[in-house]
Amino acid sequence: MANGVQSSVTTQPAVGVVGDFATANPRFSQLAGPGAIVAGQSGLLIGRFAWLSYSQIDGDGAPAAANNFGTGPVAGFVGRAQQGLITTYLTAFGMLIPAGFQATLFSGGDFWALNAGASAVQVGMKAYAAFADGSVTFAASGAPTTGQATTSAIAAGTAATGTGTIAITSAATATHP
Repeated sequence: MANGVQSSVTTQPAVGVVGDFATANPRFSQLAGPGAIVAGQSGLLIGRFAWLSYSQIDGDGAPAAANNFGTGPVAGFVGRAQQGLITTYLTAFGMLIPAGFQATLFSGGDFWALNAGASAVQVGMKAYAAFADGSVTFAASGAPTTGQATTSAIAAGTAATGTGTIAITSAATATHP
């Protein structure tokens, strides 16, 4: 934009737009019932974390309104799927999903996010969501800044391994007529 006038058109969006998928790795949507998930009364900013609220409920009686603020574990990350609207007069862009509009929250995946913190991000750091506005900051594992919730980790391109066990503590019997 030059002096408020569009000066170029591109056929591909820029790499690393906040809220976009960062890789083609698997991603997971937050499960929701009929009529959920919708942006809460303040709208929902793309590229930030969100919490679900009982201010609206879905057809299954579960929370349906998503907000960029909350407490406890986050419900998901607001990905960019061209659902933001430019509603402010003469604005060139917008990343706000208006109140009541349908939205998708992702509970897992690789996304581009804007670092709202002061320190540079390094491999092995965790992403933390601010309770006040869902913005993303990065810090060492187990060292969130005040008012933050742990959400994910930055990992090097290595394979992950894990060990698990299954223990059966009781037997169940079913009978069919």
